[in-house]
Amino acid sequence: MYCQNSSLNINGKSLNYEIALDYFCRPTFSTSKELTAKQIYHLLLTEPVANSIDFKENILIGGDNASGKSTFLRTVAVNIVLAQSINIALANEFSMQHGNIFTLIKVQDSISRGESYFMAESRIVKSILDRLNNEQNCIFLDEIFRGTNAVERIGAAIGIMQWLNNHNCLYMISTHDLNLIELAKDWNETYHFTSSFINNKIIYDYKIKSGKPQTSNAVNILKTLSYPSEVVTVAQDTIKIVNSNF
Repeated sequence: MYCQNSSLNINGKSLNYEIALDYFCRPTFSTSKELTAKQIYHLLLTEPVANSIDFKENILIGGDNASGKSTFLRTVAVNIVLAQSINIALANEFSMQHGNIFTLIKVQDSISRGESYFMAESRIVKSILDRLNNEQNCIFLDEIFRGTNAVERIGAAIGIMQWLNNHNCLYMISTHDLNLIELAKDWNETYHFTSSFINNKIIYDYKIKSGKPQTSNAVNILKTLSYPSEVVTVAQDTIKIVNSNF
């Protein structure tokens, strides 16, 4: 453990950087596939909110829009890379097994290639499946199959999760799909991020919490943007109808 506001000089043939960090530690490498992080944070955030996680089973993360799901996936993934490449982790404690890391975090469609968003993300996921080996593999999939309709998204995502469960890997997957979370809860640890709506403002704490999502904030975001009240009312009424049918 190093003191707050410390700096680290990294020197090598092609690497010569000075990184100003709030704090960091030397990672511990073990033979267990479990990854443990205490007060982990992201390098690029000016005011990061630290979180802790015991990543020993496959994880499904839900929660409100802009509440921290994608950032958390990035945080854990980046620290795996840092730990194995330059022997630091942006955490109070960080323990993991050496292995591979695969991510689906930022996907773009391509007009020039005639490739839709769903085709792009499906191609990346397939490349991950093809590259898994007998080493430890950590997989991070952000908003899995969001480029297609809800029914096929759920079917494809569950197919992927069950396939990965039978192979040598740990995965962390984020989703907004509450039905997917419900259907997959028996073979995943479930976590979520939340927000509060106070005085027409959305407040985030960016802290990961155990269990299924208990809140949603899409309509509240419309309110903060001053959408017509008729739009908000119809949205709320429609959500009630949809929820009553599931």
